[in-house]
Amino acid sequence: MEVLEYNSKHIILAERRLCSAKRIYHQGSVSISAISVHHGPIPALAYRVTVGEQSITFSGDMNGDYHTLEKLAQNTNILVAHNAVPKDARGIATRLHMTPFIIGQIAQSAKVKSLVLSHRMLRTPR
Repeated sequence: MEVLEYNSKHIILAERRLCSAKRIYHQGSVSISAISVHHGPIPALAYRVTVGEQSITFSGDMNGDYHTLEKLAQNTNILVAHNAVPKDARGIATRLHMTPFIIGQIAQSAKVKSLVLSHRMLRTPR
């Protein structure tokens, strides 16, 4: 993804170039795919690493607006999702990060086998 002006309209257009997963690495039984995810005005990607028949998907910072993580994480063995904000988050936090409810919706929709919450912060309840 190329660096564009700090203008959310242009950044959204750049991110939509990867609205479907793109394989960015492949050697033997190992492949890595990436897809754009919405993280406010900041370009961001989610990754899926597949080794043979097993896979792990990393959400990265995102809020779920593009609904692209569901595509990338479909039937993954493990989804590692950033849980940086609490369920009652509002404002800018929800334009950048997923609430626990959104994480659950994505995991259910993608039919992931296991879910790991990461990127927990002081503002995220334990």
